[in-house]
Amino acid sequence: IHSQKESKDDKFLVYKFRPIRTFCDLCREVDFLRIEEILDGKLYCADWRKLNDVLEGKYTYCDSNNTTEQLLFDKGNRIQNQKEAYRVCSLTKNSTDPLMWAFYASDNAGVAIEIELEKNDNIFSVVYENTIPKIELGSLCIDESDVDGSKTRAIAKHLLTHKTNA
Repeated sequence: IHSQKESKDDKFLVYKFRPIRTFCDLCREVDFLRIEEILDGKLYCADWRKLNDVLEGKYTYCDSNNTTEQLLFDKGNRIQNQKEAYRVCSLTKNSTDPLMWAFYASDNAGVAIEIELEKNDNIFSVVYENTIPKIELGSLCIDESDVDGSKTRAIAKHLLTHKTNA
C-alpha cells in the first residue's frame, strides 16, 4: 500500500512486508488479520531472540584485564537482562528490495505496507557492519557505578542495532 504523500521533517516513511499465503485458508485469514492490525496503527514488537537472524543481538568479547570468569559471567548476564527489556519491530526504508519481497512477502505475492512514523528516541536504525559487535567486557564498568543501568542499557542497544552485512 503506497500513499503518494511526502513525509514531513519530523516524520519518515518505512515499510512492513507481509505475506498473503494462498495455499491455506487459515493462513490467509491470519495474514489479512496481521495486515489489518498494521493498517490500524498496531505494530508488533517481538522479543529479539525470536527474530529469524541467528546472529541477532549476539556479540563476541575480549578481556584484556584478565577478569575472573564469574565477573565476566555477571557482566554478560547484566547485558543479557538489558537486551531482554527491548522489543524489535523490523521495518525497512526500501520498498523495492527484491530480498524483502522474496523473504517476507510470499515470494513477491504479498504486500509492502507504507507506514509514516514520527521521529522519537525509541526508534533506531540498524548499522550494518562486516562482523558482529565486539565488546571489551573486562574493561566495562558494569558495577556499582552503573546503578541506574544506563551503561549496560547503552551496550544492549548497541548490540541490537548493529548487525552483520550478511
